[in-house]
Amino acid sequence: MAIQQQEDFIPQADEFSTENIASTLEDRPSSATDSVKSGWGAAEETSKPKEYAKDFTVTETAQLVKFLDEGGPHAVYSQHWLDKKDGQKSYVCLGAGCPLCKLPDPEASKVAKRYAFSVVVIADDGTAVLTKLNAAPKLFSSLHAAEHSPAGPLTKNYWSLSRRGSLQSLVFTVTPVKGRDLMEDYGIDEAKVLEQLATMKPFEPSSLRRSSVEELTEIASALL
Repeated sequence: MAIQQQEDFIPQADEFSTENIASTLEDRPSSATDSVKSGWGAAEETSKPKEYAKDFTVTETAQLVKFLDEGGPHAVYSQHWLDKKDGQKSYVCLGAGCPLCKLPDPEASKVAKRYAFSVVVIADDGTAVLTKLNAAPKLFSSLHAAEHSPAGPLTKNYWSLSRRGSLQSLVFTVTPVKGRDLMEDYGIDEAKVLEQLATMKPFEPSSLRRSSVEELTEIASALL
């Protein structure tokens, strides 16, 4: 049974001089991880040397995945989206003292919630690849509904994910797929998938890429 969710669209994306932005260095948070939480509880609350995986994107073509995070999203955070011509555009908000929050441009200073999940994408030939799904609120609502549905939790089954529409009409479809149905419905040998899954571990909050206060201060100053 497919689980669909449709909500108001929340776009990706709070007057201060360069001196004021730089002054945030004195008020920096004791740890950048203070603004990142984990678990379903944290997600529900916000919704009322490292290697970084390439993000997974839900498309109109259904994709088969396996969720690995037993306790819900491994990172719940806020993200700034900067309308830059080139280079990195999204940045994790550092919370108290974040330089980007002090930008005069309301689009740059505001934040959008994100929920990071560890997902294994399973190709048509049974090849499994571990990656991240950084869900915006609308997709998170669909995943939350699936987690608490009779087919849940998310780690119980495989799931087919797809989307249709855009902006206000955007809808995500989250359909459970039992392991015993992989061969019949997808031509995939589950034993091959399970062998690969045995070598994979979910990501931790520390895997979320965060810029330092100094880096964000430099970026903010360049945008003034």
